[in-house]
Amino acid sequence: MKFCEVSEQEFKDFSENAKASNFLQSFEMYQRYKTRGNGVYLVGVKKNDEIKAVSLLVSKTKVLNKKVFISPRGFLADFEADDFEEILKTVTAGVKKFLKAKGGGLLEISPNISRVPEVDDDGVPKDNFRTSKETKLFEKYGYKDLGEYEFVKWVYVLPTKDLTEENLLKHFRNDHRRTTRLATERYGMRLRELKIGELKTLKKLTDDSAKRHGFITPEIQYYEEMKRAYGKKVRFLVAEVPKKVLDAVSNGEELEFVKKVANEAKETDEFIPIAGAMFVIWPNEIVYLFSGQADDYRKLGGPHFLQYEMIKEAIRKKIPEYNFYGTEPKKSDGVYEFKRGYHGQLKEYIGTFMLPFSLAGQLFLLKQKYEDVRDIH
Repeated sequence: MKFCEVSEQEFKDFSENAKASNFLQSFEMYQRYKTRGNGVYLVGVKKNDEIKAVSLLVSKTKVLNKKVFISPRGFLADFEADDFEEILKTVTAGVKKFLKAKGGGLLEISPNISRVPEVDDDGVPKDNFRTSKETKLFEKYGYKDLGEYEFVKWVYVLPTKDLTEENLLKHFRNDHRRTTRLATERYGMRLRELKIGELKTLKKLTDDSAKRHGFITPEIQYYEEMKRAYGKKVRFLVAEVPKKVLDAVSNGEELEFVKKVANEAKETDEFIPIAGAMFVIWPNEIVYLFSGQADDYRKLGGPHFLQYEMIKEAIRKKIPEYNFYGTEPKKSDGVYEFKRGYHGQLKEYIGTFMLPFSLAGQLFLLKQKYEDVRDIH
């Protein structure tokens, strides 16, 4: 096996068909970082001219005059292959030498290795990935396990293989089923895709929710960059309700009256966005990323409506998994309980590892802690 740089076409072909394929380790993400002016490289491992692994490497910051590189949700390889240890050994030795020549001192990776943990009745995992054979293998080759760090470690997913549009509502928890039905049948709610010049609408909704839940949200520039890089693979959607319906709800009108107002609404009426979200459409999953809702209309079920419509899209397109993305698997955590209402499963990624190959990198690593950093990619 040999470590080498790979061409854009080689990276694109391999990354799109890899078992560990994901939007963070993609040709689109490469284009995004390249447009931003980051130091960005495409590398891989070949065996007899056959590509066995690839990785997007991005220069992120500097520490003590040495660059810190990241491989977002990479490397890409068949982690279950018999020769994976040889692949890891080859890519590790090669990437150290390669990045040293680029002024690097440390590499951060968050491999797309995951498992479905056993959980208790509250959805809290009974064990963790940190004692796994995979973790020990990375540690064997000099990687430091940081666990929960820059990239999300816990996500909630809904497999769609056995679901149909007809039986989907029955799969939800009772309160989710009722709220979704109200949103679709009584409020005249509709789905609308935002144009790139309307992204301030999503920004306002996500900022409102961020204040309530204490998470970080992107600037509009991030949304714009993602749309330009991913095109139709990224969608910004809002759930909208006729203003007349919102007025009726605010006035405390009975549900039957609200439904009557909704049924009489026309497409030319004024519609108000009450919830919005960003989605990435990938061959193996639809990823629900940043979202928010208007505080005054939380009872109308805007987020439930968005989830319902996009899960149906996953079913129609035969995309095997709907990914609600980051969560905190803790008892009584509101966001986690919302996602659990879809009766999916908790998934744990192996976590973040750092590979130092300079004194500056080693010193930087000493200061990094579990659950120390959150960032947007």
